[in-house]
Amino acid sequence: MSGFMYRKNDFAGVHPAGCFLFYMFAVLCPMFTLHPAILSEALILAGVYAARTAGTKTLRKALLWGIPLLAFFGLMNMLTSHHGETILFFMNGNRITKEAFIRGLLMGLDIESVLIWFLSFQKVMTDEKMIFLFGRWAPKLGLTISMILHYIPVLRKRYGEVHAAEMAMGQEGTGRLGRIRQRSKELSTVVSWSLEKAIDQGDSMEARGYGLPHKTSYARYRFGVKDGVFLALLILFGVLSLLFVVTPHCRARFYPYFKMAGISRGLVFMMASYLALSVLPILASRREERLWKKS
Repeated sequence: MSGFMYRKNDFAGVHPAGCFLFYMFAVLCPMFTLHPAILSEALILAGVYAARTAGTKTLRKALLWGIPLLAFFGLMNMLTSHHGETILFFMNGNRITKEAFIRGLLMGLDIESVLIWFLSFQKVMTDEKMIFLFGRWAPKLGLTISMILHYIPVLRKRYGEVHAAEMAMGQEGTGRLGRIRQRSKELSTVVSWSLEKAIDQGDSMEARGYGLPHKTSYARYRFGVKDGVFLALLILFGVLSLLFVVTPHCRARFYPYFKMAGISRGLVFMMASYLALSVLPILASRREERLWKKS
């Protein structure tokens, strides 16, 4: 039972500051490059954490939604950028090139990896952790971020409730235009409902004295020696990944022809440091699991 619990949350014994910094490094590194190897590694590692925290079913849905996302970015970049030497065909006198299509696909792959990282982020960085991190020096920012993370799954659930109630009353809408109007009505209801709840939550936090300079709050998190070691290793591998990812070894050229940097020391070091960064929470959870079994 304990092993299952720690496998489902690799950040169970990690301080919230380490969790937040981990995701910042994990998201920033692939955003500075369009190299296919680095983006593929980021997508695979993001998928591993999404499967371990949000579940394989959620990951499969995200990957299925990622297919039209890749196609959208590939087509949009191909239709708006006419650079490149490999001409596929002409449209309205404009060149449609293979290089522009490849660049659009890699842009979509980059965005998809970031979105899948956020699948596990919203499971790990709960509203309690966000308020703990930002509640003292940026209370409004902490409350806003925690409410956003909280309402992402809540909006989906409330929409299902509103849609089920409308279907029970026979409000399905006739024709394509009628169904669009009905879905717009349901979405408007959900947004209004959520805004009212957000106002109530804000008034409740203000009544409790949230954000006052001398107000104390209960916190379960204590920064210990293991958290310091974890944070030091996290910063080390994160900074190394960022330093290597901006070098020419980790770049890809698309115009006038597509060419990516080959396997070099810089690319290997970047991918190795990014991999080491990504396995740190898993190693920390294994340590917590061993301590739990011994106790």
